[in-house]
This record gives sequence, structure tokens and C-alpha cells, in this order.
Amino acid sequence: MAIDEEALSKDCKRLSILPKEAYFIPAGNTMHFSIGEALAYYLYFHWNKNGKWVKNKMNRLFQRECRRRFQGATFDQVIQYTGYEVRHIKLYQQFSCPSAIWVHNDMLEEIKLRKNQHLLTLQEAYRSYDVVAIVTADLYEATRKIGGETAKIVTVNNCHNYKEVQRKGKLSIKFDLDTQSNVTEEQLLQIVASDATRVITVGRFSPEKGHFMLIEAFGKYLQTYPDSYLIIIGGHGPLYEETIEVAGKVSDRIIVIKSLTNPMAVMAQCDLFVLSSYYEGLGLTLLEADALGLPTISTDVQGPRGFVKEHGGTLVAPTVEGLQQGMEAFMKQKIKPMSVDYEAYNQKAVAQFKELFEYE
Repeated sequence: MAIDEEALSKDCKRLSILPKEAYFIPAGNTMHFSIGEALAYYLYFHWNKNGKWVKNKMNRLFQRECRRRFQGATFDQVIQYTGYEVRHIKLYQQFSCPSAIWVHNDMLEEIKLRKNQHLLTLQEAYRSYDVVAIVTADLYEATRKIGGETAKIVTVNNCHNYKEVQRKGKLSIKFDLDTQSNVTEEQLLQIVASDATRVITVGRFSPEKGHFMLIEAFGKYLQTYPDSYLIIIGGHGPLYEETIEVAGKVSDRIIVIKSLTNPMAVMAQCDLFVLSSYYEGLGLTLLEADALGLPTISTDVQGPRGFVKEHGGTLVAPTVEGLQQGMEAFMKQKIKPMSVDYEAYNQKAVAQFKELFEYE
């Protein structure tokens, strides 16, 4: 595994969760440019220029960076698993061995809404990597639009560590030192121990997660079912403060929590999980909630749509009214857990992964 030590320095604990069989190469993110390469780099990423001169300079730059960072090491296969980080996408294109790049989300929507992707980089990557692995078949059309007809797109589902989710769900609820919330830990414990209905969503504080839409829908739902709470947990994102503000204007029964190492402990004490996104890759929190035995609702958007339909779950319109109706349907006992067989699901995912490069 190639590790960006600069990014890792912000949270060194991330290494501790990886298996002992994994080996690490510090790859960093600092680059060394000539004047011409710096100009080509700027033209490519800021002006989307990719003429012959720019292309030659960019190839020279990343080929040299590949040699510098990996010291001429050779590999049997190379996988760019994050699907993000344009420098790393370009870097791994330089290896001559079989290569794959993962797609965890609708990248066209990411570009449109979050502006955290570079279309030209993705177009070149999807056409040059040997395999483009999407985590759900729902992402095929969006990925094909970027990669064109030559991209080899295959579906490789994410494995789901459901046993670890269930283990964490049995642990005590505990705030971390950096946890922020509009309630204290003691108040949260009182809420989950009460007889009130507890609805939960987990996802970063970002526009595509639809938290504001869910908050508005919950406010309407409260008019009929006032003895309820909505708990929103997010790890990061630019909208935490605004989410607190929006929630406060609707009801004091909306709990907002930022940065919680183990959200599963809270999720396990809730009654209903809602995925309110405008778009998703798959929505792994939906799988986590299902593994904990919760009834779940998802917006009817690409990403979770195929999974939810396959496993008999509940889809609602990605609107305030759709989410409100879904929560009300739960109160009328019309929403049940999907109860997915994750052993079979994981076996299928492993088989898909092994077929990537057709090795045994």
C-alpha cells in the first residue's frame, strides 16, 4: 500500500485498523517540477489544456515522480482504490503492469456539486487503466459518459465487514475528545434510553447528503409523531455549523453530532435509519444499519437504488414529501429490515475482485 504520509499525519490511528499482512510504502504528495513542467501542470489542471506539448511534459513529470517515489519497484498489479486524488491517479497510470481504478461515486455529480474532481484526468484515467471498477452497477452510465466506449467497466461490490459493525454496535456510546454536538453525551444517553422513536442518519456534512431536506421532512413528520428524535452523525464536511443552525430553527428534537469514532453504538440504539442523499456511490451506512437489524429507508437515487431493490428494501422520492411519507410509513409498521445475507454478499464481492486481473 502506498501511503501519503502528509495526509496520514493528521490521523495516525488510521494505520492501526489495517491488517498485519499489509505492507506500506511512503509515497508522499510533494512533487518536483521543472519550469516547463510547472507550466504544463498549471495549463492541464487549471485550463484543461492537453495538447502535444502539455501531454509530453505531464508524462515526463509523472514518469519521473513514479521512479522517484517507488525507486524502480515493480508490481504484479496496481490498484488506485480511492478513485480521487488527481496526482495519485496520474501517478499510477505510469506503471506497465495491469492496473485498475475504483469508482465509488457518481463523478459527474461530484464535479457538478462538490467540484472535487478534474474531468480531464478522469477521462484519461478511465481510458488508460486496464479496468475501471464501479462499486455498484448503478454507476455504470455516469462512468461510461466519462470513460467513453473504450473504458473496460466492471462491477466490484464493496465487501461489508458486518461482524465488526455488529461488534461495535454492542459497545457503549462514548463521545471522543474532538466530538462536537448540540447535546452532551449525558443528554444523548438519556434520549436513546427513552421511549421516544429515534430516527438516525449517518453521513458527512455535505450538500449531497440531503440533511437539510431530511430536517425539513422530520419537522413535518413531528406534527403527527411528536415523541420522536432525529439524530444526524457526520465525520466531516463544510456544513456542520449550518446544519446546527437549520436544525435549531425546526426543533430541539434534532440532534447533530460531528466526529464520532463509533457511530454504530448510537445507530444500534435507534429505531429507523434514513439515507437522504441526492446521489450516492452505494451508501455503506445503509448496509451498516441493516447489519444492525434496523429498518431502513433510502431515497430513490442511483447508487443505493439497485441494492435496495435487490434486497426488498424501501425507496422513497428524494424530496421532503418522500422522506416524510417514508418515516410515517415506518410508524405504521410498513418498513422492515432488509436482512441481507452478508456472507453471500461478501463471497460475491471477493469473486468479482479476483476476476479483475483473472488470477487465481
